[in-house]
Amino acid sequence: MNIFEIENTQIRFRFDTVSGLCCTGIFQKETKEEWLTKACVPFIFEVCGKAYPADVFEIRKAELLQDEKDRALVFELFLAEWKIGMRLSVSVKEDCLVFLLQAGAEWQESPREVYLQIPLFRYFRESGKWHLSANPRPKPDGSPALELHEEFPLPICCIDPETAHGIMMELPDYPEFTGTWNQNRNRQLLQMTDSVEFLNHNLLLRLQNKELADVAEIHFSSLTEDYKEAFFRYKAHIRKNMDFSMYEKEDLKWYRKAVYHHLAFAYSREIFNYETQKLEVERLLDEGEAFGGYDILVLWFVYPRLGVDARKQWDFCDDIPGGIEGINEICDKAHARGVRVMLPYNPWDAADDEALTDVLEHIAELVEKTRIDGIWFDTMDSIPRGCRERIESIRPGVICCLEVTPKVRGTVEEITGSWNQRFRMPEGHVLRYLFPEHAAPMTSRWRVAEKKDMLIKRAVFNGTGFAIWQDVFGAWLPFDKEQKAALKKWKQILLANFDTYFGSDSMPLYPVLREELYINAFYHDSGEEEIYSVYNASDHAVDGALFRLYPPPASGEKIRIEELWTGESSFSIHQGKIISGTIEPERIYILKMTRRKKV
Repeated sequence: MNIFEIENTQIRFRFDTVSGLCCTGIFQKETKEEWLTKACVPFIFEVCGKAYPADVFEIRKAELLQDEKDRALVFELFLAEWKIGMRLSVSVKEDCLVFLLQAGAEWQESPREVYLQIPLFRYFRESGKWHLSANPRPKPDGSPALELHEEFPLPICCIDPETAHGIMMELPDYPEFTGTWNQNRNRQLLQMTDSVEFLNHNLLLRLQNKELADVAEIHFSSLTEDYKEAFFRYKAHIRKNMDFSMYEKEDLKWYRKAVYHHLAFAYSREIFNYETQKLEVERLLDEGEAFGGYDILVLWFVYPRLGVDARKQWDFCDDIPGGIEGINEICDKAHARGVRVMLPYNPWDAADDEALTDVLEHIAELVEKTRIDGIWFDTMDSIPRGCRERIESIRPGVICCLEVTPKVRGTVEEITGSWNQRFRMPEGHVLRYLFPEHAAPMTSRWRVAEKKDMLIKRAVFNGTGFAIWQDVFGAWLPFDKEQKAALKKWKQILLANFDTYFGSDSMPLYPVLREELYINAFYHDSGEEEIYSVYNASDHAVDGALFRLYPPPASGEKIRIEELWTGESSFSIHQGKIISGTIEPERIYILKMTRRKKV
């Protein structure tokens, strides 16, 4: 037997062993399309500058293994010149085929550098467009249009833009082993941002002596609805093994709709009256109405005196007019206006002898003595161990907010909010779309003038709240009247369409029909509404067909199109699924689609 095949409901792999191991087909079953344009070896090793393709390895075993539950195609190979052992297996797993390469060597003295190439990708259909994990869609300058997270690497996809058919590849990654003698090279493939580099990769392996170790693991599956299908499948895989119980706690749900934060420097004239020596909360909140109103007030009270003497951050509560009771008076005034209050914790302000238990008790004391609604963790991407539980034991409903994006999966599960401090366009952060329940208002403290305009566009583009920060510890960087009006309008739109923007399904980089366009999509859980944030990154207008609807309207279904940001009415639907219109350069449009059954 020289021909070997393995398949699931979506995809089929075919191998030939007549003249050494060769992959002769990757067949997409639903669309009846062959994705491999020519037969090729599944891998090439390079040792001391010499290439050894798979077909020069001795095939010691080739068999299809199966029982009632599992099915796998296994090839065991050996390269006598260097005594390198190799195993290639392709197994059926749920909705994918798992392509696993394992290798090991019997080094006589010291190990040699071994490089791996997987040529399969180079022979995918020429009509396929590559969406890399680290750069699924480049901006006009070539840099990624999506900020990524090392705990949640995106799939790599090859998709035909004309048919929307393609192949999706998920590569499991183990970031906790980065920098160790780790043989799995998936991370190198995941980090590549250029398709030429990806197709011509040469991965340095660290082969163990004798024992086989995983060097590459790729989960292949089929696509019929473009990158949208790929993202939602990947998203489901990520979320199924995570715990979102913190987001379901009734006493923390208020935080999700607190979409506008404001960081107030306590000794800024924005809030502090130097004549009366009082913090004028009502005045601050009145002026905040120009932005649409603040939902959360972060009161920064430790500057400018912190570090001048031996006092620590906890001592500066007493400097607030009225001390602890003064803080409670601020909370009461804010609460009367429906505004919540957070105080900061500064991890870098710690005494040499201050233990974790001391920190937890200081935070606990602050929560216990005041009527604050949350702690804002300055500079932090996680919180001290046990802090969440200690706070809850005192007063449930007090939230924890990180200044920066959570770094690890466990923090995403535990902490329900953070700030996204970026301003470039067209960009977004992948966590916004993987975890829409995680509150992450947009901000960037040092931006001025047109950079503030860009920051507002970024919030609109990504469907997020906003953190207003005008006095950066003495540097007064205000928003102008037009920017305030834009933010007020955006808050009204965001709250009016909250269940669509923050439904369980949303995705970045929705497929487009024009390269100049970038689109993010948001879906109501009922399936009756969807919103597309459309941005033209070019210097010229884009007219005509803009994007396709997935899924297209069902039989007897009517779609109503409404533009929410500019109010323009030139958008229409053609051929039952193609949205057309005119998008002016460097402008944002919000297209809301409402699906209704015809009566």
